[in-house]
Amino acid sequence: MIILDSCHSGHAGEIPSLGNQAIAAIGDGVTILTACHREQTAAEENGQGLFTGILLDGLNGSSADICGRITPASVYSHVDQTLGPWEQRPIYKANVQTFVTLREVSPRVPREVLRRLPNYFPDAAYTFPLDPSYEPDRSGMSVEMKEKFPPNEGHQRVFAELQQCNRHGLVMPVDALHMYHAALESKVCKLTALGAHYRRLAELNRI
Repeated sequence: MIILDSCHSGHAGEIPSLGNQAIAAIGDGVTILTACHREQTAAEENGQGLFTGILLDGLNGSSADICGRITPASVYSHVDQTLGPWEQRPIYKANVQTFVTLREVSPRVPREVLRRLPNYFPDAAYTFPLDPSYEPDRSGMSVEMKEKFPPNEGHQRVFAELQQCNRHGLVMPVDALHMYHAALESKVCKLTALGAHYRRLAELNRI
């Protein structure tokens, strides 16, 4: 992987072609990430390249996926989105068949929780039923509700994991604003498209 934070660095990997145009010619397994387009300059901020600062932020975890993996593509996506308000546009060129992991940080959701997704959701369309026994905060419950749904430690452990998944976009409540309300109102939660993806990875033993 070649990373360049310099003016006109978008030229990297290009060769002349017909009509004075340039084409990218990159060897197998090579990835090039540059700070800007071939005709642009690379900005600096606080004594270092703007691109470098964002790149380091991404490598420190901001560009990690749910499992904590940081790839060249995820770093580029982070840089591209963060540079959005600036005219400077980063360039990403790659000739790869698989993504390498540049580094790993702590997963956003523990891997053991991700591995349990198929247990909670037998299929991707399944809706997980909730009730007040799942919610540890019982201050908002009526006396009748507390009597009908006594606290259940097993349910609360499951609910804590579902809430972790909810915070990172894997699970969402149905017809309720928050998971808390879904539990108190005996509603359900379901997998998001991203959650269904990680459920499938867990099912294939790829987490």
